[in-house]
Formats: sequence, C-alpha cells, structure tokens
Amino acid sequence: MYIDLTSGHIEKRDFSEYLRSWIGGRALATRLYWDMVAPEIRAHDAENVLMVLPGPLAGTSAIACSRWIMAAKSPYLYPEQFAFGNAGGFLGAAIKKAGIDGMIITGKAPKLSYLYVDNGTVTISNAAFLRGATTEQTMHSLRATHGANVSIVCIGPAGEACVRFATAATDRGGSLSNGMGSVMGSKNLKALVVKGSGSVAVADPAALQNLNKKIRHLRKGQNEVLYLSEPMLKGIERGRTTPCYACPAGCTRAYFTHISGSHQVLQMCASSHYYNAWDQRYYGEPSEHTFTAIKQCNDLGLCTGEMTNLIWFLDACYTQGLLTPDTTGLPLEKIGSIEFITTLTDIIANRKGFGDRLAEGTRRLSLAMGNDAASLALRRITQHGYAADSYGPRIFYTNALLYATEARNPIIQLHEYSFTVMKWIFWYTTSGMMSSLSTERLRNLAQRVWGSADAVDFTSFTGKALAAFHIQNRSHAKEALVACDRFYPLLDSDKTDDGIGDPALEAKLFSAVTGIPLEESDYLAFGERAVNLQRAVALREGKNGRIDDRLNTFHFTDPIEHEEGLIGVFNPDLEFPGPNGTIVCIKGRTFDEAAFERMKDEYYRLRGWDVATGLPYEQTLRVHGLDFVCKELAEKQKLVQQ
Repeated sequence: MYIDLTSGHIEKRDFSEYLRSWIGGRALATRLYWDMVAPEIRAHDAENVLMVLPGPLAGTSAIACSRWIMAAKSPYLYPEQFAFGNAGGFLGAAIKKAGIDGMIITGKAPKLSYLYVDNGTVTISNAAFLRGATTEQTMHSLRATHGANVSIVCIGPAGEACVRFATAATDRGGSLSNGMGSVMGSKNLKALVVKGSGSVAVADPAALQNLNKKIRHLRKGQNEVLYLSEPMLKGIERGRTTPCYACPAGCTRAYFTHISGSHQVLQMCASSHYYNAWDQRYYGEPSEHTFTAIKQCNDLGLCTGEMTNLIWFLDACYTQGLLTPDTTGLPLEKIGSIEFITTLTDIIANRKGFGDRLAEGTRRLSLAMGNDAASLALRRITQHGYAADSYGPRIFYTNALLYATEARNPIIQLHEYSFTVMKWIFWYTTSGMMSSLSTERLRNLAQRVWGSADAVDFTSFTGKALAAFHIQNRSHAKEALVACDRFYPLLDSDKTDDGIGDPALEAKLFSAVTGIPLEESDYLAFGERAVNLQRAVALREGKNGRIDDRLNTFHFTDPIEHEEGLIGVFNPDLEFPGPNGTIVCIKGRTFDEAAFERMKDEYYRLRGWDVATGLPYEQTLRVHGLDFVCKELAEKQKLVQQ
C-alpha cells in the first residue's frame, strides 16, 4: 500500500518482484530504500520514505514470527543513514490479515493526521484531537473511536517535536527505536491504526503444525531460563502475560502494576532498568521511582537506551565541570532522583530550553559542545551514537566485527553469540542445575553453526571472523521473516541427545507457509545477499569501507574488570572456555588492536570484499544479484574490480 501524505494519494502497488527476491522485513526495506531514498534526502524531509513491513510468516500460526519492521533514513544515527526499528505486538499480523504485504508512506500531511486501515481500505484522518497526547492516551482514544480490536503504532509528544531519538509505541508495550517516532512526527503522522479480520493462507498447514509442536518441545525446560527472568523493580506487581501474536508467552512480557496505580507492559531487558543505577545511587537503595521513570519515557515516546546515554553524559560533564545546573536548567546534583528524571524527560520531549539541545541526542550534543565533550561521549557511545559496550568486544571477540560493520545497534546479532554463551555460564556456575549446555556441547554447537569450535575459545582470535560472518548472515535472514530474537535461532536444547536444537527451523517455517522450498544453506545465502545490499547502501550514503569499520579506543586501552547484567551476576570473575575446553579468567584484559585488524582481513575475504579498502568487489555483488547497485557505487569509487 503506497500512501503520499502530501497529496493524499493512496494506491495499491505490485511489488511481487521485490517480494520474490527480498521476502519482507529488513531486507525488503533495504531494497526499497535503495530505489526510493536518494543520499541527499534528510531524515526529516518529506521525501524520506517510512516503511512498515511485516514478513511472509506474519498473521499465521508460525510461532513468534509476526514481528515487523519500521524503516527509514534515521535522524538518530550520526550521520543520518538508513536504519529501522523491530517490533512485536499484533500490528504486523493485522497488516497481513488486512490483505496487505506492507506499507510505504511518503510526503508530509498538511496537518496532524493518522492512517486508518480497515481490511485493505486506507483513509487519512484528522488527528488534531490527539495533539500533545501521550502514547497511552493516543491508543485509548483511537480504540474508543475504532474499536478495541484494532492494532496501533503511534507517537507521543517527543515524536511530534521531532526529538531525534523519539520512539514509535505499539500495542503490547513494544517500541521502535532509531528515531522512527521522529520520522513519523516529521510527516505529521500521529498514528497508524489497523483492523485486519481476514486470514493469511498457509501452503502446508500440517507441516506448520508439526514445526510448531517441535519448537515448543525444543524450547521447554532449561532453554527457557534466560528468557523468563522478570524485571525486579520495587513497588510493582506482575499481572497477566501479554504475548505477541502467535507466541506462547515466550518471554516475560506482562502487565505490571505500580503502587501508584499506574501500569505498563514490561519485560526483562535494558529498558526495564535504564534508571536503576542512578536511582540506587541517589536514594541509597532501590526505590519505586524506577518504574515511574520508565513510564515517563514510554508515555512521552523517548528511547530509554538513548536516555541512558544522555544521563551518563550529563553526569560525566557535571563531574568534570563541562555543564552546570545554571547552563542546563537541570538539577544535575540530583541525578537519580524522581525530580531530575521528570524534569529531564519534560524538557527533552517538549524541546524546552536546554532540552532542545538534548533532543539532538548524545552524539550531536557532544560534538556541538567541542572536542573535550565529544571525546568524553565516545567513552560510552559509538561513532554513530548508540551504546558501545553491550556484550562488548573485550569479552566477546566475535562481536567486535558486528559493532564495526553495522551502523545500527546490532543487538540482535550480539544476542545470538552472547545469549548462547550465557547458557554455558548458567551450566558452569550452577553445576548444570540451570542449563545443560556444557563446554563440550558448546564447542559442538559452535562447530555446527559458527564454523568451528574455536569460535568459543575466549583466548584466541581464530574462528571469530567466521563466526561473525555466519551470525550476521543468519540475523539478516531472520529479520526478513520477521522472526523473534527471543525464539530464533533455536541453537541449543536440553531435549536432544547432543544438546543442539534446530538451526534450520526458520527455513522450514518459510517453506511450510509459502510452499517455496528453502534449505538452510539457501536461507543463509539470502542473508549474505542482504548484508551486501546493506553495505552498498552504507557506502552510497557516505561510509568509506575499512577506514570506517572501527571500534572505540577504550576497547584497546581500558582493561575489562566487570560486566553488567546477568553476566556480572552469575560470572563476576569473567571465567570462560579456553583452549580445548579449559576454563580461563579474562578479567583485566583489553582488546588487541592489531588482532582486530587481522580479524577484519579475514572477514573481508569471507565477504568477497577487498581487504585493503573493505569495499566490495563488483563480481561479489553480481554473484549475489546486486547488479543494480554497481553503476552508482562505481561512480562514487566505492567498488573494486577484481
């Protein structure tokens, strides 16, 4: 469905050629973006294209495969470049049930508006009555208007104000990061409301039913431990679970009620804990205000990940005398208090005073403040602006290449490697009580899915580039389906004799739903093609290959002493598998910069890119069916002849 908000023109367009080659989700968004968004277009320009794309499995009973993508040129990343948010809930399924494979939105509405999709019929409606409304208020009003069974994605005041890191909020407590709410605001688009009451055809219902049964079996037991731990916040009580469409409650997503009477959907992730450390520092112990801080961000439509970066930066600048309460209008001496976070979220979401500068995000704010502040910010964030050390390279060598080659936070890719190792940590630190993923099983799994057992030797750089290559390919393919990060890939299981799950499940699900045969090797080859297209987009938008594939300096200079989250709780001594399954302590080490450069050499060879420059060979792109990018990359001197 193609919608031009400027003219009000709406039409269905045939994208079957795109769908056959790019499936859906992230990969399809990247392909459409290449054709529709020229490099000179800015994120807040009317010409920027906002894409809402589920995958081919959405709306079917395929377990946890009804997620969806919102993509555009991102105002959050530095510099502005292609990015996306990945969300669950019910909207992806609703779009498919409305008879639509995706939505392409361009232009800018003359006044604040929302889109209403009623089983394939799209109307642009006046949203003046929603101006300034929070995300919760917006959803309540739209359900009162269109019925309780609609699915919604909307923005709060931060999106309307085009805060660069504004999120778009979905039903079931989800949100879309990387400034997608800001793009919606720039288009005067308050919400997308979808009613889909049709059904999505499945080629082989019996095969799909059997696969779903297998998934439930493989995932039961110890495999669930990592995903079912709840957010431990003071003053909250857990209510009913709120799983996404076609998900058997695969994570902790649930309604939590606060002692104040307010409630929201939470799950165990960084967003549930973004203010915890500051709260404990200020009050001396955990308080009930953390829940309120989360709710303020969710209601206003502010990304808690970037808020964490900003609070850290403000605290560091205050400590070093770079910012004061007088220059910011913030009670910087009270960071961690409810007064501070309430003031901070208000001035950012409404761009009041210094909040107008904060609304640009940590990276841009630090650059505007000068060299000292910019260098300070890079102690926490990457050159593109997102957090630089979640499951970081000083512990997980493989993740270094994911950080270096992805412009957007590669959290889903980081999870594949790190979550798997977390299950080994549970095995090691609880003598097998919480996990069956022993060292031997971990090594066998690494051989099967990452190319070699060396991938889990934490003392060696051998095999790490190959592991990154496989993880990246699998992730890009998964985000085309769009399958849930909490479920897939299902690499391990205590229900099998060898401890290995079924890494080919996603390909099998695709075949069962579409009737198109897809082997695991084909699935991974598709992911590799999607990675190469993403590289082409990044090069066209200004990246320069090897010189830009870099890590922050602190990885090479500052020894790792501890890790946050579950790793720090269960494995404070940072003990991991070493050579031949021995156990080693890695506390106190830095990342070897020369070894990192050698890893890049190997990675580029695996990708079929030029080692000296990190630019793709023309032959590689043509082998992957990317002939259409070659001419423009050659003109920009971003292509190498082999």
